[in-house]
Amino acid sequence: MRWGELTKEQKQYVFLAGLVTGGILFGVFTGIKHGITTLRNVSHEAKELEKKIEDARIKMSRLPAMKQTLSDLREQFGKTEKMIPPRDERFSRVTSFVHRHARSAAVEIASVDPLVTPGLNRGKNGGDDAEHPLLVPYGVRIIARAGYHGLVDWLALMQDENPLVRCSVLEIKNADDPVHHSIRLELQWAVPPEREKS
Repeated sequence: MRWGELTKEQKQYVFLAGLVTGGILFGVFTGIKHGITTLRNVSHEAKELEKKIEDARIKMSRLPAMKQTLSDLREQFGKTEKMIPPRDERFSRVTSFVHRHARSAAVEIASVDPLVTPGLNRGKNGGDDAEHPLLVPYGVRIIARAGYHGLVDWLALMQDENPLVRCSVLEIKNADDPVHHSIRLELQWAVPPEREKS
């Protein structure tokens, strides 16, 4: 059939069929293009989700180790907290601690006196902050008599029981007795500051 042999009505049907076919092809093409774009986006999102899932699996595999570390830190904190004498009985606990180890090391204690020491000027941000120090030194001055080995044993016993204790001053004088020396020392460790209640 030739275009010239068609009637006007047939030409209109062919033209209409061409428009419908063109519309259908345009719709299919647009739909396919949109579908491909959507598939690419979904594929990209799926890859991102897979990566996030893999990251989550890795983090979850670390969870038991992190729980163990947290448990160890809590245990260590509990032990460390017990090494700091309570605020309300600080001096009596320190005196008892000093005398107990002195007896074990054959050291004669003449006196134990509290020291007045300024706070450590380290605040919340690590800078100077005298109003709100995180820790302050607490110390005692001890006058004693002991031989050199007794002194070393005494200091070792105290350090073994409480690693937070530091000897900040140590003076040894050999008075009249070459075996037993006069000793003056200051022990300190960091404690939470006393805060006024608001």
